[in-house]
Amino acid sequence: MTEIIAPYDLDALQDGRHLDALLQEVLGCRATHFAKIGRGFYAVVYEAWLEGDPEHVVVKWHKYPGYSAREAAQLKLLARHATLRVPEVHGVHCHTADLPYEALVMEHIPGVNASKIEFPSDRVKARFVDQVLDNLLAWHGVEGPEGFGEIGGPFYASWLECLSARAGAYRSQIHADTHRDTVSPYVMEVIDRSFERLPEILALSLIHI
Repeated sequence: MTEIIAPYDLDALQDGRHLDALLQEVLGCRATHFAKIGRGFYAVVYEAWLEGDPEHVVVKWHKYPGYSAREAAQLKLLARHATLRVPEVHGVHCHTADLPYEALVMEHIPGVNASKIEFPSDRVKARFVDQVLDNLLAWHGVEGPEGFGEIGGPFYASWLECLSARAGAYRSQIHADTHRDTVSPYVMEVIDRSFERLPEILALSLIHI
């Protein structure tokens, strides 16, 4: 039976009461003030200004166990092959009795959302696009000697085998009793048929996950 992982209650973090405990553990200092800067399906993100060095960090509280350590490993790997700056990981907190959450503390890099940039000219915009594409090409040009898979494995001989294993895990979760009453028979049938025809679908599609 597939294990269903209970998410952390990230709404309980909004008053910042756990932030100082986290920063003391990772960096040995406290926050002078902080601000929530984003929230997605997997995490809530804060900026924190500190009384020590570094003066400014980003804190990402993840909703599910294991995600903070996984993202830290991904950032460190990406940084080795990037042509653009990737935030340095200052530390990771894993669930403890005193601090029952998981978090990633990383370097703050000043910038703006790329979708909101107002370029002064088409030439500057084209140069920016070229830099982003060069970085993506550098990342996608890296080959793992062990094969395809998550950092640390398991690894597979082909991308299709890797994606099939991942899709199979998601399919098992959807079929678990906790989801069976919320997913309609039609959607369940689409999921099952799509999984069975995955090699055929991938032959016609470009997928980025």
